[in-house]
Amino acid sequence: MGGTAMAHEQAAPQDEQMAQASIVSKTNSQLADQDADTLIVTGVRNRLSKAPQNVKKDAIGFVNSVGSVEIEQRTDKFVVDTLIRLPGVAKMRGFMTSTSLYPAVRGFNGRYSSVSLDGGNFYSSTRNQRSVYLDLIPSVAINEITVNKTVTPEMDSNSIGAHIDIRTLRAFDLGGKEIKRFSLEVPVFEQAGYPKEGQESFTVNGLYKTTFGDGGNYGFVLAANVLRERNNELMNNVGTYIQRDGIDVASGNLQYGNFDRRTSSESFMMKFEGRGEKWYGFTSLSYFHHILDIPLERYNLSITPANVTTSKSGTGSFTTGTPRAFAALSYLERTTPSLSSGLEYQLGARTKVVGHASYLRGTDDSLFWTGGNIDGPTVAGSYQADESSAGLKINPVSSLNDPTQWAWRSGTANQTFFTVDDDIYTMRVELKHNTFPFSKGFGFNTGVDYRRMKRSLDQFAFNYALRTGETVLLSEVLPNGSGFNGSDVTRAIDLNQDAYWSLASSRASVTRDDALTTDYTLVEDVFGPFAAAYYTTERFRIGVGFRYNVTSFETKSTRRSGAVFTPFSFQRDLPYLLPNVQGSYELGNGYRVRAAYTQTTALHDFNSFAQGASTNFNFQGQPSTTGSNPRLKPRLSKNIDLSTERYHDNGYWSVGYFNKDITNEVSNVTQTLTDNLGNLVSVTSTRINIGEIEASGIELEWQHRGFAWLGPWADGLTLDANAAFFKTTTTFATSTGA
Repeated sequence: MGGTAMAHEQAAPQDEQMAQASIVSKTNSQLADQDADTLIVTGVRNRLSKAPQNVKKDAIGFVNSVGSVEIEQRTDKFVVDTLIRLPGVAKMRGFMTSTSLYPAVRGFNGRYSSVSLDGGNFYSSTRNQRSVYLDLIPSVAINEITVNKTVTPEMDSNSIGAHIDIRTLRAFDLGGKEIKRFSLEVPVFEQAGYPKEGQESFTVNGLYKTTFGDGGNYGFVLAANVLRERNNELMNNVGTYIQRDGIDVASGNLQYGNFDRRTSSESFMMKFEGRGEKWYGFTSLSYFHHILDIPLERYNLSITPANVTTSKSGTGSFTTGTPRAFAALSYLERTTPSLSSGLEYQLGARTKVVGHASYLRGTDDSLFWTGGNIDGPTVAGSYQADESSAGLKINPVSSLNDPTQWAWRSGTANQTFFTVDDDIYTMRVELKHNTFPFSKGFGFNTGVDYRRMKRSLDQFAFNYALRTGETVLLSEVLPNGSGFNGSDVTRAIDLNQDAYWSLASSRASVTRDDALTTDYTLVEDVFGPFAAAYYTTERFRIGVGFRYNVTSFETKSTRRSGAVFTPFSFQRDLPYLLPNVQGSYELGNGYRVRAAYTQTTALHDFNSFAQGASTNFNFQGQPSTTGSNPRLKPRLSKNIDLSTERYHDNGYWSVGYFNKDITNEVSNVTQTLTDNLGNLVSVTSTRINIGEIEASGIELEWQHRGFAWLGPWADGLTLDANAAFFKTTTTFATSTGA
């Protein structure tokens, strides 16, 4: 393949959105001995993944990465666990669990970031928010994860936090060498022993990759993961505080709880690859299935401030409190199969065209069951709560240990169900000319992205209200053989969920709420043409471009006015022209400075704009309306990034600064309309674009290798250290004039 642009070792372009390919006229062994890579590159030859140092250095923007070499040395099960190794990245916990589900970058949670998997936009189904769950993708399948803290025009612009690019392993990596891996992990949890029954915890990983055919020009990769995990998370907290004479006084629920968390997941990824003299293509199939089952039990003590006498902050005694047993169940099941294909073709010595298409089907079935409070005899006692510990003591009451004296006598229980279905289609065509890390002179990159998402949410609930004269005793819903000690406030009260809900069904009036105003169907299209020009010398590199991002959506839901339900639909186009300027300069002796000005967006959560609204009327006929706002505009962020970096043979260090000025943030605002005489006309409570965020931060990173002088045991040892400091100011309104 004459006239190809040559590069040094490990020069696979960082900004590729798909796996790369190489010449087929040479065997794998010849490729491994080749001193220079060509324009279209199979993968990294002498290392399974690119060194993070090279990824950072070669990128025109601000990036951090972790590769399969680093992942293999750690015990991270999923992508979200791996990401916290990088500066400015933290894990965000899920609802009712300490399990990490998605990353936060530079202090912005998952709602502000986008994710791509092998070149296609990746959306894992969530109920009503934009965060992409990354606890689905097993680390064993990963070749490289890059966190792009400044996006280039070809990337998804809905990336105020970052664009996270995930590349799976390629058959042609490491010169096409066959790789087989198998691992078994059995965790040991600190909080063991309650409850004692349950399944074993383990993780099984498997990986196989190989090449075959004439010249090894075809490849196959298979990765699989099976996880079974059960552990217990203990909770001890105070519901709320009020201020009295300058002292915090506990109010509401003082509670001890136990989350009996059960996790089950299966995933696999399979990829077929082929290459020719001027082309490379792949087709991949992935399947992710995840179940999170969390029975929650609590021992609550409900108190009111009027019954609390306080001697000093954090401690107090109370004369009247109501002990309560409370049980809830959270269940989440997600299934995400996807199919994607990519093709690239070399048009000339420094030009190629890249195409990609994908389909993802996401389902999210979840339920939340909340039982009624089972109240015990009234007690007196004291509490202690500070930053490091919490405790509760109650005075002995003989009836407290008698489960027949505990009863559900009033209040309601409910079972809420959610079903979310997603169909997501993506397409991409891109023309690249002389834009690679090894390029010199003028180059350009232009193309278009398209994504269509069809989403539906169905929510309904069953509400249980005890009939007059009925009750449910604690003695009726304790597990068989369970000893009960109501005086022990340091242990959650275990309930038999099946027995409880069976009695609730027979002794309560059950009504169904179809929650029509929360149901919706949404068709969301994102059309993004982009273009950028680049100029590169030995020391200087600059890119100037733009992305014209148009988000169009049509949402259908229901509006309720009193007892009347009316179908509702709304359609809107939201265009943004987003400039992008980034560059770097090599000062010499490994020192480099880097700067960027970019504009990015972040679409709002689905329940902010896609659902319906409800209107109630007071006795004077004045309306009060609550609901979503389909007229919301996406957030817009103007970003400045600066850094100083130094690279050497054994590592690098960098000091970076960023500033983000974000407008069109939303807050829920209550707007009151009055007439000329000051009489109330109407009240509307909805989300509007009235918030602003000013965020800035400093990120420090250091990596060093080359400790072989300490002995053979230190050959390959790498030390990493990073730190990040953020400051964020948010301005928002809560009501008209506030």
